[in-house]
Order: sequence, then C-alpha cells, then structure tokens
Amino acid sequence: TIVRNLSIERTSDFQEGSVLRAKVLNDELDYQIACQQQIAENLNRSMVLPPYAADSGVDLTLPTPSAGKAIVWNSTGTNLENSTVSVNALESTLKTYKNQAQSAATTATNKADIATTQAQTATTQAGIATTKASEAVSVVNQLNGIRTNCITEIPQDIKLELSSGTLTLKSGSKVYVPNGDGVYNSVTTSADKTLSFQGYSSNKRLFFYRTDNNTVTAVADYQVSSGSSASPTSSVWVWYDTTNNVIKLTSDSGSTWISGLSFPFCICSNIQNTSSKIEQVFNGFGFIGSTVFALPGVKGLVPNGRNADGTLKNLSWTTSSVISRSFSGNSEISLATEGTVFTSVILEYNERENINYSGNTSYFRTNCGKVVISNDKITSLIVKNPFYSADYNDVIKYADKNLVMGWNMPDYSGAISLATTTDRYTAPKDGYITFTATGNNNTAKAFVDGCTVFESNSQYAISNTFPIAKGSVFTRSGGSSILSIIFVPNKGG
Repeated sequence: TIVRNLSIERTSDFQEGSVLRAKVLNDELDYQIACQQQIAENLNRSMVLPPYAADSGVDLTLPTPSAGKAIVWNSTGTNLENSTVSVNALESTLKTYKNQAQSAATTATNKADIATTQAQTATTQAGIATTKASEAVSVVNQLNGIRTNCITEIPQDIKLELSSGTLTLKSGSKVYVPNGDGVYNSVTTSADKTLSFQGYSSNKRLFFYRTDNNTVTAVADYQVSSGSSASPTSSVWVWYDTTNNVIKLTSDSGSTWISGLSFPFCICSNIQNTSSKIEQVFNGFGFIGSTVFALPGVKGLVPNGRNADGTLKNLSWTTSSVISRSFSGNSEISLATEGTVFTSVILEYNERENINYSGNTSYFRTNCGKVVISNDKITSLIVKNPFYSADYNDVIKYADKNLVMGWNMPDYSGAISLATTTDRYTAPKDGYITFTATGNNNTAKAFVDGCTVFESNSQYAISNTFPIAKGSVFTRSGGSSILSIIFVPNKGG
C-alpha cells in the first residue's frame, strides 16, 4: 500500500511587490490541499467521539502499551486504560472452564443414572418394608392381646449430649416448671443449652432448666431438698417448695431465692477434670429431694379381670398432669399408679384372675418401679421399662409362647457358609455361628465383640456353636486349619 507522507509546511514565500506567477501559486495551493487530504486521511483512521457525545472531559489518549492487555474505558468513562486481565490468556482460561463444565455434565449424567438405579432399588425395598410393616402390625396386635400390668409408653422429651464434660440440653427438649398450686408450665427449648461441669468437684449432680435466664444449672445431689421448708447446709441450694409448688435456687444459704426452675431433667456424675457420664435421664419419671414425680404423657395398663372368652381385660391410663409424692426415713418403696396418684404398695399379680393384690385387697394400679430413701432423701429411682409386664411368662398363652419362642430358633434355610479365610464378620441378623477348627499347637480362638467364645489347641477338629446378635462382630485368631464357618440366622430375627 502506498500512502502519502508530506511535511506539513509551506513550499514557497511570496514577496510583496513581486511578480505572482500562476504556476507557483497553483503548486503551493496543490501542496496545501494535499497536506489537508493527508490530515483528513489520518483523522478518518483515528478514535474520535461522535458529535452527539457529551463533552465531559473525555480524554482519548491511549495508555502505555502492555503486552496481552486490552484497552478499556476506566470506571468513570473518561479515560482509556489497559485491562487488568490478559486477553491472550482469557481464551485458554475459557477453554479450561468449558472442559470442566463438560466433565461436570458427564459426571452429573452418570450420577443421575446411578440415582435412577438407586430409586428403583428403593422402590423395591419400600415394597419389602411395607410387607414387613404389615407383618409387624400383626405381631404387635398379638402382643397387645397378651400384655397387662405394665407401662406402655414413656415420652422421650429430654434430648441430651455429653462431650468432654460439657452437657448439652438439645433444642426441642421439653421440661416442666412448677408454677403455683396445681400449675405446671411446659417449656420447650428453642436452642441448645450447654453447661461444662467436668472441672467441678467430684459428685453426682442434678441438672435444672432456669426460666429466669434460659440457662442450665447443676447442683450436687446433697444440695437439693423438697418439702414445706428448707434448711440449706451450703451456700448453693435448690429447694422444691411443695407447699407453694415452686422450685427455687439460692446462692447465699437461703437469704434470697430465685424461682422458676424446672423439675430436674437428669443426673450426671464426674471425677474432677478426668471423666463425666450421664447417670439417669428423667424422661417420664424423676425425683428431687424426697419427692418422686411422673410427667404428663406416661401411659400404662391396669389389670382388670378377664373377658367372657378368657382374654385379658385392662384399664388404660395416661398421666395428664404432673403427679408427685414425698417420702421420708430410710427404706425401699415400691410405686404403683393409675395415672393420677402414686401409691406405695407391693403388688402381687394373680394371672388367673388378671388382678393385682396386696394381701387380700385388690388394687387397680400398675407397678411402675421403686425408690430408695436414705436420710429422708431419694437416692435411687428404678422405673419399669415400657411394654414389660409383671410375671410376663405366666401371662403369655401357651400358643403365643410357642410363637415368640420360635423366633429364637435357627433358620437353617438361610444359613450362610463363610469362606474359611474369613477373620471378621458382622452379623446381619440375630443368629448363631458354628465354628470348626483344629489347633495342634496353634490355639484356635473365636471372639464375639472381643469376648472369647471358643478356644481349642486340639489336633482334632473341634466344632462349637454360639449365639451372635445383629450388628455384633465375629473375629478369630490362630488355628492350624479352619474347616468351616457357618452363620445361621434366627427365625423372625
């Protein structure tokens, strides 16, 4: 390409009074026009603002060249500057992102295929579960017809976590706060409440929820009392004022009291700066000082004779409010209730009549446990587990007993022969393992959850069968020859 490159200058100088020749004048004008054409050509190839752009101090000066950078407007749109990103590297970066996106898409497709397969499997398992649920309902109905004189449900309102000496009352836990005559306010925690107590002196401690500041507090078991009055023997004391139905806390030996404490929700123990553990959670039942209490929602059955066809007849009950009773002295006291009051009575169950008796007197109450009283304070509370009844084996009809006992029998149709090289096996169900081995100076041993269940150093094959629970782990060691390892599940297990 040929371009014009004239020097911008005059080529002639006209003198005053001299002869003005046409050729010289034309040459000068032609040169000047050519210069203007050259300038116009350069302007046409230059950056210029459009006529309609506002004149706001825009500077079109180019920035200092920088390799690989683009020229961009600054943040105010008044100057040109180099970009912070290398345009040359941008293509490579975008290509990398493209490849990553394609890889992620491929992975997503594979996972979608896996999810589809898992969904199909889940559908199959759901069908199996539905069948098992129907079978379970049938079994429960059979069991419901043979249980009596038992607690059937205890609410699990208290949710705890203990880690490194810090107890957490989990969000959603429910506690009950005595608040005047016959009034018990239920309080559900909206957040976790924690208390670190491992550094406390070694003791058993009762834990309470404080409604005055929404915290958890703990006091040693010997710093707790209940009754119409309190006589603190230490600066910190918790008193269940049974006359006014309120639980109070003092930190100055009783000079002042803070009200609004809940019933204790657990007992923990600790060895100072060493260890800690939860001794008992007060779900459904608990105690404070010399007073035992049951919380709302506990359910049970009272034996009430038999129907005309000989089947069991029961009265069902549910605690609709808190019930309590205080004791004194030194003794072990059996507890019974029908949902409204505690009775301290030892009941004997008459299976033939399906009636509880104390001596010759019938009692329409349910055995629910016992308390141990020492020096006018409860030191231990033993609560019957739900669904367990007194003299249970005497209550079960012979045919039903055969059904239940059959569940413990081996199901040889489901036997699994394990490889003789197996040295660890987790039982998928309750069942039995038959282990056959020779020792011959290399003692053969078998273990369940680390407990030795078989040991032999005989040169002859010795076989032993032992039970194993679902989830328990079978391991072995030694033995010059392992002849067989067979797992046999229980029927109904």
